[in-house]
Amino acid sequence: MVRTATDAFTSVDPVVRQAAEAVGHSRWALCWRVDLPLAAPVLIAGARVLCVSTVGLVTIGALIGVPSLGTLFTDGFQRGIVAEVVTGILATIALGLLLDGACALVGRATTRWEHAGTTSPAQGGGAA
Repeated sequence: MVRTATDAFTSVDPVVRQAAEAVGHSRWALCWRVDLPLAAPVLIAGARVLCVSTVGLVTIGALIGVPSLGTLFTDGFQRGIVAEVVTGILATIALGLLLDGACALVGRATTRWEHAGTTSPAQGGGAA
């Protein structure tokens, strides 16, 4: 996530930062009103990848004896119960999709500006 945050904040156009400074924003205002909103989509994308990959990595904990979702895999393989392995796979996929969807919703809620594919009256998409 550190690498993602670094990429997110370096992706902010320096010209935009200079314009905000020229208007009179302080360093804190520049961070909260310019840098963070422009870096938010990259930060949210990194958080989504982090959540889903963590779900996948947690299942591996069963190999070292940590009781988790991966226990379904190891027990199913040891006992030869295919239904238990399939249940573990489906539960892992469902949990990953659920957390990814939750991160996407948080991203939509925190980035309140118009998203791609939508039009606003200022763009000619509404009634005058």
